[in-house]
Amino acid sequence: MPSLFSRAGHAALLALFVLAAGCRDEPSPTPEGRASQVPANEKPAPTSLSSASPKATAAPKPTLAPPARASAAPSPSASASAAVVEPPALPPDPALDCDVVLTPEDIKAACGVDVEADSKQPTEDIGAERTCSRRWNSKDAGTLSLLVVRHASDAEAKDRFKDIEGEVSGIEAISGLGDIARRYVKKGAGGHPIFNVEVVKGRFDVQVFNPKITLGDTTVGPVCDHAGLEKLLTKAVTRLP
Repeated sequence: MPSLFSRAGHAALLALFVLAAGCRDEPSPTPEGRASQVPANEKPAPTSLSSASPKATAAPKPTLAPPARASAAPSPSASASAAVVEPPALPPDPALDCDVVLTPEDIKAACGVDVEADSKQPTEDIGAERTCSRRWNSKDAGTLSLLVVRHASDAEAKDRFKDIEGEVSGIEAISGLGDIARRYVKKGAGGHPIFNVEVVKGRFDVQVFNPKITLGDTTVGPVCDHAGLEKLLTKAVTRLP
């Protein structure tokens, strides 16, 4: 009879054989822990390209703009010159020839008296100076004078018009002549009356005047009464620049 050891060893070998056979036929677990259903003699189907995860692409690098160039700060001298800008110079006033404002022919036509220019009277025109004057003499009627003043502005001309130096009487407005005009009688140095007409037009003030002088029984002048003086003043205004 075989020994007890021999029977036990044979049984152990048989058990190991059975266990090894069972392990070889059992399918391998899938990564999820479940048994794969693919038969041993078939290959798994290839994975579709559409279901495959897209290959990651690198994001484009941002393009950096070149650094802005700092503008040069203006120099103090340039700022100062830009801040102080001189206004353009005004053109000089045109010269005024007093000889054309009134003429001996104008006086003859307005007042009927022949006159000639006074050789002692200054003959400067309005240029650098702002005034000019003329005087004419007659043999029997005395003298007649013209005074033209160009003021700095229209407002100054009207302000000066309001002020009359000396003693005056009979002031009356003359309508329709220049900007503002008037007639009046001014008392002369010897007490004799001076018949005067005056007009302001723009910057100009124009006066035409002549005296009436009485010496004893002799009366000289005037060359023109107020009516004749107004005719001359109207003519003079049309000849101002």
